[in-house]
Amino acid sequence: MAKLRYVQWLNKSPSVLSTQDGRNIEIWEFNYQNNNAVLSEWATHFRNMYCSDSEIDTLRTSLVSRKDFLLNEKFPDSGRGGAKIRSGDFAELLIPDLLEYLEDYWVPRTRYDRKTRRNTSTFGCDVIAMKQIDPSKPSSKDVILVVEVKAQFNQNKKISISPRLQDAVDDSKMDPIRRGESLLAMKARFIDRGDNASVKKIGRFQEISNYPCVEQYGAAACFTDNKFDIKKISSTDASSYPQNNSLRLLVIRGKNMMDFANALYERAANEA
Repeated sequence: MAKLRYVQWLNKSPSVLSTQDGRNIEIWEFNYQNNNAVLSEWATHFRNMYCSDSEIDTLRTSLVSRKDFLLNEKFPDSGRGGAKIRSGDFAELLIPDLLEYLEDYWVPRTRYDRKTRRNTSTFGCDVIAMKQIDPSKPSSKDVILVVEVKAQFNQNKKISISPRLQDAVDDSKMDPIRRGESLLAMKARFIDRGDNASVKKIGRFQEISNYPCVEQYGAAACFTDNKFDIKKISSTDASSYPQNNSLRLLVIRGKNMMDFANALYERAANEA
């Protein structure tokens, strides 16, 4: 699997925080660089999550440029109407890349390219990642990981720091219910694409009652640096989490994350 080069900017910190109920919280540091080649590679990948380069000219009209089509009809708005969705989408696209390119999961990308309203979140599980030991048959060592993702990128000092990791933990409690619906939606999208290999992969993880595997859940929060608050993050309490022993907690922090996200959206549109 060819890795996107930008993931080298994601580094797991040796420091580990703990929640109130004694769980470990992974800290990942996102130290991005001004490397045009790497950023352009990422922008292409990022753009194709919303709209395949092979489809963009069919989807847009001749009166609208590729750039304007993406900025005005596909990407979340950068203004008040869509800024929260844009930061959330960015975080939800960052976590899959971490899992796929650094931890060798397979992460289906089906949540964004058929969004009907750009300034709304897509329903269902935020991230579903899978590992299959042998594609020809189920194994009890196969893994499915479902992650709820939150973000806080606003730089405004007047806006208080929210307990986003706690929010992710609380919302993740619904993921065991949403997982089946999300897998079905993924499978339908792959059928539409004619991707039979992926349809088969999804099918394996719809058969957990017949062919058990390792089931894991996760809660992730992404912060811009001035909203990264160790005290608030450590106050997270997952003691009432229903899948008590399967919860993975991770936090990503980086500088000026909203500015960076906006710049990546602009590059993705400009280079289409």
